[in-house]
Amino acid sequence: MKMWYNCIPDSSSLSINSVSTLTADAVFLFSENYPSMMSECSTTSGATCRVQISDGSPVQITALDIQLSETSGICQQRIYITDGSTNSEITCENNNDFVKKVVFTSSSSAIEIRLDNTDTTTAGKFWIQIEATQSSGRVDIECKNATALFGCGSSIALSNSTSTADSLSTNTTDSTRTAYSVQINSTNSENFSSSTNFVSTSSVEETSITTASSAVAETSTTPNSNTFSTKQDSTSTDSSLDISWVLTIFPGAIGSGVLFGSIAYALNRCKKRFTQMKVTPRR
Repeated sequence: MKMWYNCIPDSSSLSINSVSTLTADAVFLFSENYPSMMSECSTTSGATCRVQISDGSPVQITALDIQLSETSGICQQRIYITDGSTNSEITCENNNDFVKKVVFTSSSSAIEIRLDNTDTTTAGKFWIQIEATQSSGRVDIECKNATALFGCGSSIALSNSTSTADSLSTNTTDSTRTAYSVQINSTNSENFSSSTNFVSTSSVEETSITTASSAVAETSTTPNSNTFSTKQDSTSTDSSLDISWVLTIFPGAIGSGVLFGSIAYALNRCKKRFTQMKVTPRR
């Protein structure tokens, strides 16, 4: 058996519930009391860390150990990430059984990480690695306690639900609204293809959602109306008298009659000739 390991200096490790700053090539952020389970929600939820990359490159987060608490299929904890006007989250769906995996890459060089915890028991833990996507970048991180946005025992409205082309849904989490805009491109009267564009913003005007839903409703009714008119046309065509079968069968019948007549004529000639040969006396 072989084992490969890396040594991580204590100077690069930081609890999300600590009140401190740190600068390193890579920062290892973990939950309170790790590797033990974190304390209940009243002492841990709301903790926030701000991350800045020195050379302006994006931030990359790698999951080392994610074991967030889940009760009856409901996730009680999450790591909420704000990246400019975009919001993402690490939830119970990211629990990784110690499989090292990149779970987030930012579009900017500065992000905010917040722990939301509604579990009233000692449960859940995490350990993540934060670094720059470029080797030259160093990580500056500042953590502090903040007021929890979710009460203990309440439900966390997860914002990573999936949008489909045939529905327009909005998902409200905290003060953040995530909108899904749908654009449908018509290809013909019978079929249409759809492409879904995901738009995540900190604030979305109600008018833009109404416009998007109206566009979907107006466009999606077009294939139905075309299909209905096509059915009407086919019905009117079927009701008219169709005599094409006469033109198909009649030439065939004539051809068969001629064939049988020719065979009968040939047989009759052979019969007469045979009779003449039989009754003709020898000389």
